[in-house]
Amino acid sequence: MTKKRTTIYDIAKEVGLTANTVSRVLNNKGYISDKTRLSVLKAAKKLNYVPNDLARSLKTSETNQILLAIPHVKESFNFDLISAVQSVIHKDGYSLMLVYTESDEKEELRAIESLMRNHADGLIMATGNLSDAVIERMHNVDKPCVVCCFCKYDKIPGGLPFDFICVDTKQGIYESTKHLIKQGHTDIAYVGPKTDILEGTERYAGFLLAMEEAGLPINEDYIVTGKQTELLGYESGKMLAGLDKHPTAICAGTDLIVLGIYRAFEQCNIVIPNDISIVGMDNIDICTLVKPKISSVSIAQEQVGTVSANIIISRLGGHLGKEYKNITFKPQLIIRESSLNYQENA
Repeated sequence: MTKKRTTIYDIAKEVGLTANTVSRVLNNKGYISDKTRLSVLKAAKKLNYVPNDLARSLKTSETNQILLAIPHVKESFNFDLISAVQSVIHKDGYSLMLVYTESDEKEELRAIESLMRNHADGLIMATGNLSDAVIERMHNVDKPCVVCCFCKYDKIPGGLPFDFICVDTKQGIYESTKHLIKQGHTDIAYVGPKTDILEGTERYAGFLLAMEEAGLPINEDYIVTGKQTELLGYESGKMLAGLDKHPTAICAGTDLIVLGIYRAFEQCNIVIPNDISIVGMDNIDICTLVKPKISSVSIAQEQVGTVSANIIISRLGGHLGKEYKNITFKPQLIIRESSLNYQENA
């Protein structure tokens, strides 16, 4: 037999007060004497009262939850973003709801629909491919939304209908490619995300720009794009190692890709960085745990999470004006062992 849930009416009966008075005590609203407050709280504890958050949300349209939509489950740089958001919203009494979209437009639209159905009070959406359909749907949302894009988005007709935080990853790849060129490399490969999404297009554009400025040709055999996983890195590493003339350096779109390349090169007896130098992107923790340590571009995921969460909390508290925020973070190249000590013609 299911045990009956304690209600405010049970507490009211226990202490001889009205349900309205009990409700004011439990919700900390209005003036209540210390004696009455203590009496109600003792009775609530005695009767094992647990607030019914669902019923409360139906009355107030508030859930005390923030929805965080993350594009990729396995990419560990998301953990820093999640941790930063959780740290900020927890201080204001909000809980975190996580959904994974895999950068799929349908899943991102579903997350927006969940917000509109009052499953959360605000939405933070991290994405690598901000679509027109998502932007259009956001125009109908009457709750705070922050979109975090790990690439720039310059197509803003009439302004975006939400707060926007981005990282200029095109500039990040540009800087990592320039670093390899300064090391003396001319035969440079690129392995990164598919270019049918904004994130992939921007990163590849950064590589092309650096190569063009240096007057270096693009070898199509050295260009590999796909789903940004360790498997892509492994398969591309095997392919590049098997070429008659393999590149002397690789600019990789993510650190996960680098890890796959490391595994492939170890099997092929290719020594990093003596035979091939590598730079990744995301600056995940494992960059400093492997040998050689991975040069990488930090994309400020913790700062992005903190700023996004602070904006959501401020919006919910009515502390920001009608004008939406548009903030761009600059990436930072961190040089480690994987891209140093290149020996030309070694």
